[in-house]
Amino acid sequence: MLLYLMRHGEASHSSPDQPSSLTPKGQSDVARMVEHLIRKKHIKLDTIWHSPKIRAIQTAEIVWKALENPALPLEKRSDLSPDGDLGQVHKEILGHAGGNLLIVSH
Repeated sequence: MLLYLMRHGEASHSSPDQPSSLTPKGQSDVARMVEHLIRKKHIKLDTIWHSPKIRAIQTAEIVWKALENPALPLEKRSDLSPDGDLGQVHKEILGHAGGNLLIVSH
């Protein structure tokens, strides 16, 4: 298994009333990174896990769309939130038997 870790793209500042989402620059940066990984590194993923925060969801969706594989699982994981249980994430990574994994978090 290969494990890829990706931080979400640049996000707007959040307020209690509005969660932060990717800025246009953040969207562009993520798209460029994914294109690099596809062309230069020939990345092959079997699963994408992401935080439930909108900025991580948007980042994971950009990756998912660029890979053009509708069967690729895209899984929201509450334990990947900024205050999530990293011990649990670690256990699940060690037990992951589903091939190459990308984690999009903070």
